[in-house]
Amino acid sequence: LGKYDDAIWHYERFLSRAKPAGDLKTAVEDFVRQMRAELEKKAMSQLPTEPGPDNTIKTQPDSSSTPPVVSSKVAVPDVEPWYADGFGWGLTGVGVLAAASSGYLLLDAADLEDQANTEDRQDVREQLRNKAGSRRLAGAIVGVVGAGLLVTGVIKLVVHSSPKRERVMTSWGVRLTGSGVQVFGSF
Repeated sequence: LGKYDDAIWHYERFLSRAKPAGDLKTAVEDFVRQMRAELEKKAMSQLPTEPGPDNTIKTQPDSSSTPPVVSSKVAVPDVEPWYADGFGWGLTGVGVLAAASSGYLLLDAADLEDQANTEDRQDVREQLRNKAGSRRLAGAIVGVVGAGLLVTGVIKLVVHSSPKRERVMTSWGVRLTGSGVQVFGSF
């Protein structure tokens, strides 16, 4: 398909992780050499896309027809590593805080329910049970939202863009189903 960079990456990964031996190793190394040769051929047939090395063409003082030419280097932005993804960490952190708040609200609701069970007066018992029900509902809502943020943050960190992953990953998605969350795609 002409995707030599991707294929080389996969073959080298196979060689480093599977550590094949014999004919298989030789065949894979031959494939890598062939693809590198194809990449070189392709590069030789294309026009340059970047300026040349940092050289200055010097002219003699008496030749005034062309001024000296100075080439400059183009800065290529670096891709941050996955652990520098502030948005992913922010989502994960808010998710953890929401889950902790949910736990507190649910424990407080259980404590209020216990107090209501030991209360003698009917009106106070009803007030305590109403508070417990409200805290239980708030705890459940905050817990679901927190779990969603936590999962989203972790997925954002796992699927963080990096040069190799950009070449390999083609598509992905997250879908809520009746029984849980599905993460799908081709990586």
